[in-house]
Amino acid sequence: MKRLLRRLLTLITILLVLTAWGDSGQLYTSSMLPSSLINCITQDKYGFIWVGTDYGLSRFDGYHFVNYLHHDNDSTSISDNIISSFLIDK
Repeated sequence: MKRLLRRLLTLITILLVLTAWGDSGQLYTSSMLPSSLINCITQDKYGFIWVGTDYGLSRFDGYHFVNYLHHDNDSTSISDNIISSFLIDK
């Protein structure tokens, strides 16, 4: 229960920080979030923060964002740029 509560508080804190940075315009450069419209956010078992936006998926390691976007000519890219929810699997 404590672990779940700690993870929830961490996610809420990160969401608040991302929202504050977003309002300042600092997150939306080529190496940051691709969109200000955040639909979902989660943390995986390795500590990475995953952010789903209306223009792609981003992974945050605490220092940098890696953005994943759909590309029509690339069959290995994500299937769509609008990320509305996550499913976390073991």
